[in-house]
Amino acid sequence: FNKAILMSSPQTCTATTYNDSNGNNATDDPTSSSSFSRNERTVLEGFVRCSDSLLWKLMMSFYDREGVDSWTRGIVPNFITSNAFIARAYARLLSGYFFDCFVSSGDATTTPTRLNVEEKFYVVELGAGSGKFSFLMLKALHEMKTTLRFPVENVVYVMTDFTESNLNFWKDHPALEPFVTSGQLDFAIFDAVNDTELRLQNSGVVLGPPNGDRDGETTKNPMCIVANYLFDTLCHDIFRVEGSVLKEGLISVGSARPNEANSSDPDIINHMRNEYDYRPLKDTEYYKNGRDGVDNVHLSRILAFYRDYYDKNGDDDDNNTPTTHKSSGKDDGGRGTSARGDASILMPIGAIRAIRRLSNMSHQKKLIILSGDKGNDDPEQFRGLVDPHLAVHGSFSVMVNYHAIGAYVTSRGGFSLHGSQHDASLKVSAFVLSGDNDDDGADGTAVVETRSGDLSDFERWDRERSARYPMLKQCFEDNIVSFGPNDFFMLQRGMKEVTISSGSGDAAINETNLSLNSVVSLLKLSDWDADVFYKFRDIIISKVRSTFTGTEIGTGGVRGSSSIEIARYCQKPLFHPFPFFLLSRYRSTPPTPNYEKICSKVYRASGKTTSSLVEIKTWPSRWVDCTTDFRCRGTV
Repeated sequence: FNKAILMSSPQTCTATTYNDSNGNNATDDPTSSSSFSRNERTVLEGFVRCSDSLLWKLMMSFYDREGVDSWTRGIVPNFITSNAFIARAYARLLSGYFFDCFVSSGDATTTPTRLNVEEKFYVVELGAGSGKFSFLMLKALHEMKTTLRFPVENVVYVMTDFTESNLNFWKDHPALEPFVTSGQLDFAIFDAVNDTELRLQNSGVVLGPPNGDRDGETTKNPMCIVANYLFDTLCHDIFRVEGSVLKEGLISVGSARPNEANSSDPDIINHMRNEYDYRPLKDTEYYKNGRDGVDNVHLSRILAFYRDYYDKNGDDDDNNTPTTHKSSGKDDGGRGTSARGDASILMPIGAIRAIRRLSNMSHQKKLIILSGDKGNDDPEQFRGLVDPHLAVHGSFSVMVNYHAIGAYVTSRGGFSLHGSQHDASLKVSAFVLSGDNDDDGADGTAVVETRSGDLSDFERWDRERSARYPMLKQCFEDNIVSFGPNDFFMLQRGMKEVTISSGSGDAAINETNLSLNSVVSLLKLSDWDADVFYKFRDIIISKVRSTFTGTEIGTGGVRGSSSIEIARYCQKPLFHPFPFFLLSRYRSTPPTPNYEKICSKVYRASGKTTSSLVEIKTWPSRWVDCTTDFRCRGTV
């Protein structure tokens, strides 16, 4: 078939004439799904700027319809950013930031502003989803309270989302109730791209920029922003550098189905067939007019950098040979012939808008932003001409351009810290807005003076400014770079892969060979994460069961240090998200337990099936009277 069909509206569908395989004219009635060609599409809108397209309305419709089920039913991946390991890592980063804000170098011009310990410090999580990460980070901060430079009772964690159903779910969850009661947890409806203030539902506090109703700032300290698997779902714009020319990319959203009665139906996501058009830009003042005008100086600087970087670094004879890519006809396959100096760039304009709005709410426009997502921070990874890839998983997501976010923060006088892994499943970055010379450019000056396309300029500014935060840098190195959330995710996945058993053969042997000591080491590394326990529940049950020969834990009744460690840990009553309680009772002929039923109860106790949260109840009252297996007594 020659070309995708064009129709006047998504509600109507007209016959399409095309050349058949023999070159003869043929006519199909596209209202029949059987005759609707795989190369045809229902056009839902014409070519528009990507950030203004129907894509993002479909995204919001999906999350509004699914609510918290998006995570509890596993529709949207979430373990990699919702486990105790990453929550503890983020808490340590925040601790490092606190330390730097209180330890003076003796030079007032290079020392971060001291925090006000009498005032609240707000940690705002964007798109808190199931709420599991929120719970775990609060737990981690509490465990660090004796070493935290800022009083933990004045840290207020704010869970946000744009859907009312998610907030209602959090409010009703018993695991969060103690934090709400203490005033350390609050909730807010917040559209990160469009809203300009946060209205906290429990305290009634409104966080926002000074205006006619507010004479001064509503926050007396900087804010911390947490954005996990969030920036990849906010609106983006598309650009290309092709033959030294900067081009904007426009998108026409369409569907592979022959008729779409409702263009806002999120089910369209699973049938999207989009087209792209690229048009040259006269200059880099793309955002000069409209809602992003306040950031035009920064965004223009970033676009100019990309244009010059690929032009400058793509003209060597050895690397300027055109490369031909096959077209797949999908969003990730609009590849053509590209030279070394060509590049495809996504501008995370939604994330940048969110940072602007949140910094306006924060004391002196100071922020620390902690973000984990799939993305890239090296512009070398953008080389080649390719249409944006939309990864569909119920909803959809794109790769986050962390380099552009970092360049934006650096352009505003801040700095960024990036991990060193370029092929990571999860990219974690930290950004700090220091409030210094924040809104440059109004008088023609610039905080960042970059030589044309020279990457070292951004790196130099980041290096010099981050030197004022040595503890934050060290915490980032220790908890993200040396061994971070992505490393932990890959390790537990690799261990899980060798425990998968088909009931016979090598897989069964692999399951047997993974020792309890190895699993316990992983559990300790994970901060005894409930999901990790559940993933390895079979081997824990079988291995621990085989070690029990006595009547009491701690009196010689358990053989092996790992079994003792599990047993003792399970008896710790408070703030340990381990969803079982274990006591041993020797029986000469232990019963054969229904493991599936037991594991189901353990799973429910972690809140996975009903809440995806781990409750902070006293475990001994919940998990008692275990013989050689895990057994629950009472209602869970």
